[in-house]
Amino acid sequence: MMDEPAAASVKKTALLHILKYRSQGAMTLSRTAYDEPQSQRAYRLPSIDLLAQEKPQRHAPKPEEDIAAKLDTMFRQLEVDAHVSAFHRGPAVTRYEVTIGPGVTINDIWDHRSTIFYTVATTKLRLFSPIPGKSALSIEIPNADPELVRLGDVLRSGEMASDVSPTLIPLGVDFEERIVTTDLMALPHLLIGGMKDTGKSSFINAMLATILMRATPNQVRILLIDTTRIELSAYAGIHRLPHLLTPLITDPQKAAQALEWVTKEIDARYEDRCQSKRFRTRILDGQVQAPSDTTPRKVSIHPTLIVIVNDPAGLLLGTGNGADDAVRRIAQLGAVSDVHLVLSTIPPYSSNVISAVAKANCPARLSFAMHSGFDSRTNLDYCGAESPIGKGDALFTPTRLTFPVRIQTPWIDETEIRKVITHVRKQPRPPYPTADAFLKTL
Repeated sequence: MMDEPAAASVKKTALLHILKYRSQGAMTLSRTAYDEPQSQRAYRLPSIDLLAQEKPQRHAPKPEEDIAAKLDTMFRQLEVDAHVSAFHRGPAVTRYEVTIGPGVTINDIWDHRSTIFYTVATTKLRLFSPIPGKSALSIEIPNADPELVRLGDVLRSGEMASDVSPTLIPLGVDFEERIVTTDLMALPHLLIGGMKDTGKSSFINAMLATILMRATPNQVRILLIDTTRIELSAYAGIHRLPHLLTPLITDPQKAAQALEWVTKEIDARYEDRCQSKRFRTRILDGQVQAPSDTTPRKVSIHPTLIVIVNDPAGLLLGTGNGADDAVRRIAQLGAVSDVHLVLSTIPPYSSNVISAVAKANCPARLSFAMHSGFDSRTNLDYCGAESPIGKGDALFTPTRLTFPVRIQTPWIDETEIRKVITHVRKQPRPPYPTADAFLKTL
């Protein structure tokens, strides 16, 4: 018979085992068991050579130095104890770090915003304090000669090459010229917002191309819904793309049916995992033991499923609460079954479409340029997204962090998208019995 401390230790071990499953188990199962099937050994991932490289541009620091000098002169004339201590040029925006003297507040700086606008000849600037890890505030000013961040350059970077996760997504480049990435497995869902023609649709296409470049269909499957019929048009009419569970869905009624199927798939996956000895533990005689191999039903191994819904407003208007209930259920329960949701909204509908429950389960936010601070609060939960200048300039709020990271998202042109799709369509498509059966009903 164990004493109480020993029993407590065993229970703690079992709990840690369960928690490890919830955070990592799904990835471990789908990555190991799903890489082996004979039908998949002939699958060839697209070559990185399909994506173009941008010619490196060298910029003299003269424009940034001139702006820094103008800001310092302005502070002296306004008799504000502040000066530009450093600046960092990003692809589209430069951050000027302003160190302030004792007794000076950020409001003292912001009260002179009209003068700042005039001094730097733009109203599209962003000011916030403090810069994470520094005793300084930031003034972010658009560059006169913005640079293009190509997806091909990002995928060739060490940050992407060193991580083989098929759900790793390149978000873009920050002020330090670092590649910013995130893994959908860890998010586990993503809420994207932004006006039209701000780079949002280009980012979604870059995300899809990244998955097609790095993952096999036995690792990742995708469900695409786009009621706008425009932003994901590159995938329209394609009936044989191995990663897609169905062709691109543009009809709201069919989209609602597909989302309802996803909720049933989540339930089936959860049942499989409950039956699998890998994800069950029990305490017996002071040891954590796995149950016997005998299970009442056959356990299936599933690929990661990514559900991308572009413009939920059109979906809701066409189907009512049915689709909303399905989206909410996927956001709540999908992560544990390796199902990940990407919602892309267009203001001003954002505040009416995404329910509070769905938003609460999508802590990661990516915001492109918004109309107003209200739209920014709807997507980011605070102001700031009205500042990006468009053309891929965005704010990313990662999970468990309270401050946004400003990035220039990657861009991919239509020619590159067609090249990737053409290659992938020639590859073998492994069966997915439940999805294939559902497809026949659409």
